[in-house]
Amino acid sequence: MSYYGSSKYSSSEEGEYQLELIEHELERNDEGFVNVYTECVCPGDGTEYAKAAIGVWFMDNHELNVSRRLYENPCYNRAAFKSITIACRQARKANVRKLKINLTSAFLKNCIETLIPKWRSNGWKNSIGETLAQKQEILEMQDALDEFEKIDWIFHNNYKFDGMNGALNLAKNAADSESD
Repeated sequence: MSYYGSSKYSSSEEGEYQLELIEHELERNDEGFVNVYTECVCPGDGTEYAKAAIGVWFMDNHELNVSRRLYENPCYNRAAFKSITIACRQARKANVRKLKINLTSAFLKNCIETLIPKWRSNGWKNSIGETLAQKQEILEMQDALDEFEKIDWIFHNNYKFDGMNGALNLAKNAADSESD
């Protein structure tokens, strides 16, 4: 089943998106969900040479797909949260209300299922009592997720799906590029 939406986001330097109107066609399953696949990479994570990047994939060659390098404070964890935020914002461009988010990140799986509820209840502190380094990114992600009627999480442990490979390639291409 196809779905047409009407909205558009314009991009700033860091890849933040502002809502504007345009048309998009996306496939929906029988329950009305649109699939999106997200991936992040960060070669050199933890070093001054880190190159964090995200890939957001809806369908082959779709205009909502995103391949973006993150230049500000590049690290894997930040890229993981940003990949979900950007996927949600892109889906909202097409007026999607039910989103099925596919990902491979064990870190994000643990955050979503366990850590975020814990952090929220303890005032956003880590295990040694410090404020979380990515608190802002988590709050932005949560705000983006809250815009949907329903979110389903699909955690994959491999790249057997075209969508996961598509998202991975978008992320790798962005990390390898010198500019967006």
